[in-house]
Formats: sequence, structure tokens, C-alpha cells
Amino acid sequence: METKTTRIGMETEIDKNLKTLAETKATCYCLRETGQCDSDDCLACSKLSLYQQGVRNLLPVDLLKIDNLATKIIQRKLDNDISFRATSASRWKYFFNCLKWMAIVFLFTIFIPLAAAYFLCTYALDTKGAVYPIIDDETESKVFRVLNETHRNVYDMNNDHEVNCQDFTVMFVYLWAKIYPDDSRAAQIVFNRNFNTGMNHLFVSVQSGKKIFYIEPQGNSVCYRMEHFWGNRYDPGFNREITKSFWYKQMGLPYNGE
Repeated sequence: METKTTRIGMETEIDKNLKTLAETKATCYCLRETGQCDSDDCLACSKLSLYQQGVRNLLPVDLLKIDNLATKIIQRKLDNDISFRATSASRWKYFFNCLKWMAIVFLFTIFIPLAAAYFLCTYALDTKGAVYPIIDDETESKVFRVLNETHRNVYDMNNDHEVNCQDFTVMFVYLWAKIYPDDSRAAQIVFNRNFNTGMNHLFVSVQSGKKIFYIEPQGNSVCYRMEHFWGNRYDPGFNREITKSFWYKQMGLPYNGE
């Protein structure tokens, strides 16, 4: 004779408590995964605090039971409960969060290095430690024009049987005043005598606003700055501005006091 056994299941208070904890854990997981809750808000969440108090003194086997129940509940909620599916608002929130992090990544990987490069390129350092400002486009175009005219018109102006820095410098300054009469004072004659490097040279300074650029009138559009043309031999600490009247007189040029 076959004997049938009937098993009666009784849900104890402990079982109910474990189920409630599992439900809480599953709900929190679903809310975070669907973007309805932010993980940054968890520490301030009262439900999380109560959940942590509830599991604090449980046995390992009870914790495992909570995990198993939570896994089943999560699957059911995500499959069947529409409230836990990603809403249009949550999708947009996720999208804008992605944009935010992309902007941060762009800022640190592209914009900041470019800004740093621009700042570093604003000043050029030579081996003497001097700092030279980057020339603006308008001033540079003026310099190029006068350089071209200087090379076309320069000659042995003081009859010393050579065309050297003196002739190039005075011609550059003279032509600058002719081409740009309203800005004639911008170009001045500069002398540099440095016994340490052997520099004994006449050249030009051109002022634009508060910036002063030292120009080699024997140079060209590729290399015309003193610091580039002469390199280590040039130390701006030895620059001395010379009055135009002296050199104009030496070269036989009229001087109108500009």
C-alpha cells in the first residue's frame, strides 16, 4: 500500500522579514539600473539605512537566502513590472550624463592641452632665459613689407665700402617712417655690444602696444627676429637704444625729429 506524505509549509516571521529584505534589495537594484535612482543618493536613502540595519546581525545562510530571493524578484520586476523599465526621462538622463562625461574627457584630453600649448607658444624662451612676446599678424605684415623694401633699396650709405648692419638698420628705420608716417616712432635703432659672445651689432626694435620686438633687418620673412637669427650670441640684456639723429647724420639722411 502506497503512503502519501503531505508537507505543510508555514511562513515564519523570520521568513517574512527575509522576504521583505530581499524585496528591498531587489527594488533598489531595479531603480538604480533603470535610472530612476542615482547611486550617489544611496548614502542619504532611508531605505538603505533600514536595510543595512536589518541584515547587520543575520547568519550567512540568511544572507544567501536574501540574495537568492532578490535575484528572482529582480528578474520578475524587470520582465513584468513596467514601472521598472527604462522610461523616456531616464533614457534622456542617461544620455545627458554621457554627454557630461564626454565633455569632461574632452576638457582634460584636448582643450586643456591646447590651452597650455597656446600659452606656452605665447612666449618663446632663448638660451639666455629672456622672454620674447609672439608678434601679432598686423605688426608682422608691416615688418615683412619694410624688410622687403630694405633689401631692395639698401646700399653703402656711409661710404665705408661695405653694406653691413649699419646700412640695413638705418635703411629699415628710414623706410618704416616713410611707409608708416603715423607710426614712425614705433621703429628705433638698437645697439648690442657683448664682449662675452662677440656681439657688436646694430639692429631694429619695433613697438606694438606694450610689446617690443627686436628685428634683424638683414633677415627675411622666415627668420627675422634677433633671438632666432643670432641664437646664443644674442643677449637682450645688452640692448641699448641709439638716437636716430646720430645715425641719420652719419648716413646723410634728413632727420625731422620723429
